[in-house]
Amino acid sequence: MRTKRDDRNAARTAMFDQVNAAADDAASGLDTFARERGYLRTEGNLGQWPPLAAVVDKYWATLTELHLRGEPVLCPNLSFRAPQPANWRTYTRQVCCKACGDAHSARVRGTPEDGRCDACGADAGGKLWLISFVLPAIVVDIRPWSLTSMPPVTVGVGLCDQCHAECGLTRKSAR
Repeated sequence: MRTKRDDRNAARTAMFDQVNAAADDAASGLDTFARERGYLRTEGNLGQWPPLAAVVDKYWATLTELHLRGEPVLCPNLSFRAPQPANWRTYTRQVCCKACGDAHSARVRGTPEDGRCDACGADAGGKLWLISFVLPAIVVDIRPWSLTSMPPVTVGVGLCDQCHAECGLTRKSAR
């Protein structure tokens, strides 16, 4: 006889399977992006790269601000209960699916902010190092609420020469 505990365990296993599949898709997408452009793939902890950690701090602050205002954190195509690869760009505010992220990018026409470093805010005169990395998915299982998750999120940023040098990344690095 199945119990509520059995159902909860089955749901947890299914959620972790979905999260792992989404994480694999996100990593594969970033690997393909890097390979097609001749970038190197670098693995590590964001703590190694303070400028990138500063961008992640902005990410969490933005999501917290949206949540506290009652505004959506995810685009309408994403769900906390069905994780899939997502992306966040400093100018989109929301975490977006690929289609919404691409639509946001297509609408960007260029502003003075486009030439600023996403980590320190310095005017880089339009010369930025483009860096992408994936934040891992998060699964939350707190009773009595339903299982939820934050999808794996690919973050794309532009760094000035100084922040890029602080990261110690090679000339052609990704992730």
